[in-house]
Amino acid sequence: METTTSGVLTQPIVREGFKNIAAGANGQSLKSGIDKAVATAVAEIGGYQLRFRIRNRFVK
Repeated sequence: METTTSGVLTQPIVREGFKNIAAGANGQSLKSGIDKAVATAVAEIGGYQLRFRIRNRFVK
């Protein structure tokens, strides 16, 4: 099942990826770049989650 956020984020990534491949970009290089961006985003979001949990403990 797809969340709204993931759908909204995925659509332009796929659309731009197809444009780049049609223009001659290497598909493997494109995938590698997307994988790195995903890892960075997940790490950043995870950091927010940890700060929220710590803050939440102090509030309770």
